[in-house]
Amino acid sequence: MPGSWLRGLAFERRWLVALFELLIPAEADPRFRLGAKDAPMHRYVDELLRLAPLKFVLGLRASVWLLQLSPLVLLLRPTLLLALRPSEQYGVLDRLRGSEVYLLRELPLLLKTIGCLGFCGLPEVQAQLGIQPRDATPPAWAAAHGEQGRS
Repeated sequence: MPGSWLRGLAFERRWLVALFELLIPAEADPRFRLGAKDAPMHRYVDELLRLAPLKFVLGLRASVWLLQLSPLVLLLRPTLLLALRPSEQYGVLDRLRGSEVYLLRELPLLLKTIGCLGFCGLPEVQAQLGIQPRDATPPAWAAAHGEQGRS
């Protein structure tokens, strides 16, 4: 499809999935054991980037790049966020949370919200969260090939 690169390059899709896994971790709360790693988020990302309006997709891609490059500015280190140790990643996210620049302060929350739109569509997640009514079947992107978890 012409211009399909506008909808995200393969490495940007991998980055987005990894960022969702960072922002929606498993067992962050003892009452909730699931995280983005427990879902086929790669399929969610593929469907999101295929179906969302182009303006949204471009904004999402810019957000991924901003978050990935944030250690350059915040830590003065030539590295990507996802290349850091987990403790350093959370340190960067904490520094972003304290930023005076609104966009930078809200960027992780924006990406987490987008990830949760897919993640919370899974019946198993809805059950753990006590959401009622609960979906009887997973969304099409999660039900592909009868798989609930990651391939």
